[in-house]
This record gives sequence, C-alpha cells and structure tokens, in this order.
Amino acid sequence: MMIGDTRDYAKLSQMVRSQKPLDVPPGQFILGAAQEGEDDGSQLSDDTQVCSCHNVTKGDVVEAVRSGTCKDLKGLKACTKAGTGCGGCVPLVQSILHKTLRDLGQEVSNHLCPHFARSRVDLYHIVAVKGLRTFDAVMREAGVRADSLGCEVCKPAVASILASTHNEHVLARPHRDLQDTNDRFLANIQRNGTFSVVPRIPGGEITPRQLITIGQVADRFGLYCKITGGQRIDLFGAKKQDLLAIWRELVDAGMESGHAYAKSLRTVKSCVGSSWCRFGVGDSVGMAIRVEERYKSLRAPHKLKGGVSGCVRECAEAQSKDFGLIATEKGYNIFVGGNAHGALDRGPAGRHRLPARGGRG
Repeated sequence: MMIGDTRDYAKLSQMVRSQKPLDVPPGQFILGAAQEGEDDGSQLSDDTQVCSCHNVTKGDVVEAVRSGTCKDLKGLKACTKAGTGCGGCVPLVQSILHKTLRDLGQEVSNHLCPHFARSRVDLYHIVAVKGLRTFDAVMREAGVRADSLGCEVCKPAVASILASTHNEHVLARPHRDLQDTNDRFLANIQRNGTFSVVPRIPGGEITPRQLITIGQVADRFGLYCKITGGQRIDLFGAKKQDLLAIWRELVDAGMESGHAYAKSLRTVKSCVGSSWCRFGVGDSVGMAIRVEERYKSLRAPHKLKGGVSGCVRECAEAQSKDFGLIATEKGYNIFVGGNAHGALDRGPAGRHRLPARGGRG
C-alpha cells in the first residue's frame, strides 16, 4: 500500500509483475531520485498498465494518439476509456498524451481555454497578486480579448479562483452568473436531470421538528431519501421547478444548504463523544458543530471534509479526513492531510491543542 506521493506506482507495479532485475540501487526506489519537469511516462514500457479500471496500457494510449484519432484528453478517454473510471490515472495519461504529441511535432498548450492564453495556475497567481475581484477585471487583465464574455470552461474556473481567493458570497450579483448549475440552484444535478437536496446537519445533530420536515418534504415531492457517509440526509429526485418550494420548507424549519455540490467545507463528521459514550474524553459533537459552523462558507480549490473523534478509538475516522481532531484528556490533537495523503503527526511537539470541551457557538 502506497501512501503519499504515488506517482511511481505504475512503474513499480510493472517491475514487480515482470520481475526484471533492478538497474539502479534499490534505495533509489524508496527515497526517490531527483527529476526535473513533469513525469511524462518516458520511463514506462509500452506494456505498463496505466489505467487499472479499464486495463489500458501506455502502448494503448500512445497508439491512440499516433493514429490521429485522439488529440486531446476528452478524445483519448472516448477512444481508450482511460481515466473514465476512478480518475486516478488522469494526470499520467495526460502527461503521456502531451509527450506523444510533442514527439509528433505538434504544439501542446496548457491554456485554460481560447479566452485565456494562460494556465489555471498562472491565472490564480494573477488574481491573487493583483487583487482582482470580478470576472470582467480578470478578463481585462489576463484575457485574450478584454471584452470577451468567456465560456463554460473559463467562467466556473474564474469563479472558483475568485471564491477561494476572496471568499465573497458566490451568489452575489457580480459572481452569480459565473457559477455552474449546482451552485446556482443549491442542489446536485443528477444523471436523469433531477436534483438532490442536502440540508446541512452539523455534527449529525438534528431536532425532531427538522426530521419531520425532511420526511414531509420527501413525501410531498416524491423524493428518494439516503443517509450519507457524512451524517446527513440526501433527498434525490427533486425537479428544478420544485427547488424553491423545497428549500422554503427546509429553511423555515431552521436548515440551510449543506454545500454538497461546492468546492468548500462539506461536513465535519463526529462520534457521540463524552456526552454519551463511556469511552469518550471530549465533546466531539460540540467541537464538530463549532468547526463546521465556523468554516461552512469557506471556499477552496477543492472540497474539504473533516472529522472529530471523542477518543483514540477513532469512530469518526478523523485521521482519514482532510483535517481531523482527536480528543485527549488535555485537548485535541489535530491531523492534516488525510484522504490517502497520510495524516501528518509530528509527535507531541508538532501537535496543536484546542480547548478540551469546546462550546457550540
């Protein structure tokens, strides 16, 4: 099992399968070797599997590009199905695509879209350094044409950059038209065109009245109910014309959108903690609510999930979240970088402490 930087997985797994003798010291594979530029797969043999979901090899990818039928990532996915499963191989597949195109003498561009002759990273730096706050300002400063209206690629991208940089309300007048469908309707569009509605339930704590309201809404609008992995209730099958009425009833019962569709804080999972559990040493529910209420509107380049466990038994799986807290008798240990990136715990000197029984403010 590889945790952390797994870019060498395809190369190492192929070496294990083929049982080829090592041509470099074994320690180099453990510690890594210095490498300039991106990993373009040039060290991989053609029979190396790059997409385990659909059993696609590097040779399959290269041949599809060389045949002229696949000139971009979208076309390559359609031709080979590489990257259409879990998506974990997409960075490597794209790197192989770019290298093959360059070998064929074709120009490879990392531009965001025809309206911006820059990469997303470059655009983020421009917005951050120059303090740009609107799409029009970004277009004037960095766009190909200052009067361009943008497209379905660059508008949501710029909206995300502006939101994570300045954290202004995404549905405010200057930003609303930039958002994708989910953000505009506060709901997740599904494959059949209906929506799923997810009210926020901080810490999994919900009142009887709110439970009754969710049941009544689901019954009235014929929605399918599902308890999610983040201790919330998801309502599937909502029609677009019913969303306003659905949210009106939920808001009247004291609930709000759980941002299940946004690049922001989703949930902070918790166990019942010291309030009920005989092993609990900290009020994990109270701390989870405190953290979720504080950071629920924070926008980021990607979605964020957290967890708070009331003791080291870890029932809330805090160490596998993007950030997590585990209660001790003296406070909470904080873990950062979970979700298969490996929890960062530098021992007692590197642990950050929070007050042990945080209030629910």
